[in-house]
Amino acid sequence: MLARAADNIFWMARTVERAEHIARLMEVSMRSAMLPAQGGNGGRLSDWETPLYMTGQVDDFFSRYEKVTEGRVLSYMILDKHNPSSIRSALGAARENARAVRHLLTSELWEILNRTWLDTADMTWNDVTRIGVPQHLEWVRFRSHLFRGALFGSQRRAEGFHIAGFGMAVERADNTARLLRAKWDSLQGDATVRAPDFYRAGVLLETLSAYKAYRETFSAQLEPRRIAELLIQRPDVPRSLAFCVREMDVMLRAMDPDSPLLGDLGALSRRLEGVQMVDLVRVGLHRFLDEIIAEVGRLSDRMRAHYLMVV
Repeated sequence: MLARAADNIFWMARTVERAEHIARLMEVSMRSAMLPAQGGNGGRLSDWETPLYMTGQVDDFFSRYEKVTEGRVLSYMILDKHNPSSIRSALGAARENARAVRHLLTSELWEILNRTWLDTADMTWNDVTRIGVPQHLEWVRFRSHLFRGALFGSQRRAEGFHIAGFGMAVERADNTARLLRAKWDSLQGDATVRAPDFYRAGVLLETLSAYKAYRETFSAQLEPRRIAELLIQRPDVPRSLAFCVREMDVMLRAMDPDSPLLGDLGALSRRLEGVQMVDLVRVGLHRFLDEIIAEVGRLSDRMRAHYLMVV
């Protein structure tokens, strides 16, 4: 496969995953904003500031708006074509990358991406509010699930499939680490999380489709240390860092059993497995997650430099 085509497939998969993540991020902001305000938040970001900082769009947002409001952030993060981190922009990028390699995709995969984009391209904010913002965000998530199902259910297990799988795992690992980092301070307290932080913890887990996994793995009480363990170390939770790194390894190993990147993935996996969660929670999770985010970024760059477009 030509490097350019491989790069298109990589970014097609990443941007579909990114659109789903932004939808999830908007859902957690909407649900968290309905909870009682945290008194004396110690400089923490508000529920509507968090998405802007997580996506690096603070300066662009404030170049157009004087202050943060729910409606402005939702519109900006869902439909704004000038915001590269909006759902609309992510789906548009996914469709353009798919169009460039349409001959390499199954008809099912192409039709899902093309139809999703056509349904989004001309959508206005009035359309979204008429449908209902929660319903629209759910639709975005379901379209991403449909894409993933078509990829795994119809695409031949060749280089393109493995590149797409690697791209989705990279994007998901980055997103999970960033969301956990952004919401970690709101979970702090004693051994168990207390209301309204209890509900914020539940919203975080549900946003990452991990609430049921937590209940099945641990006790009924939500504890910061166990939440961190679930989202960092558990290899059986699809949005955990451990699961994502394992998926990267599986996809890369299937594509190139002698890849020089396998050593880097192994080192990252061992680091995730070996960290003592009690100590990590006590000293603070932010630095650790910053380092993981940086390492995932380096792995993505090495993947592209070695197999795709030279960066």
